[in-house]
Amino acid sequence: MRFLDKKNSYMVCPACGRESNFLTLCDSCEWEDFEENEKYQKLFNEVRPYAGNNAYLGHGCMVCPECEENFHWKMDYCPVQVFYRYGINRLLFLEPVIKGPEHPLNKLINYWTEHSKSQDVLEYRAKIFKEALKEFKTLLR
Repeated sequence: MRFLDKKNSYMVCPACGRESNFLTLCDSCEWEDFEENEKYQKLFNEVRPYAGNNAYLGHGCMVCPECEENFHWKMDYCPVQVFYRYGINRLLFLEPVIKGPEHPLNKLINYWTEHSKSQDVLEYRAKIFKEALKEFKTLLR
């Protein structure tokens, strides 16, 4: 994954980490807590420089058209949603104990791999998931 120069840095999709010539508003989620939004934008920028600048904008997120199409109606699987506050909690702990392919985590992984065959994107999303787990652990303390 090549990184953008500062001039074009605002064109990074937070859901896939790729550079894009065009970002669109995905308004499937409302991010109303502006202090939390800033916190998670900074954390997102640690995962992928400039990606957090387009996430948690109050009225939605700016993402590439492909991610908007993939996650607008499946917001529980959106990497941006998984990363935010208790997004991972819903996947791992709030669902009833389900084993096998119907477990919410297996569904998430299958959805991610089904919608992107790019190794860079899958590695980026795995990194988001790992960081979300770390953040979740800090919230439990």
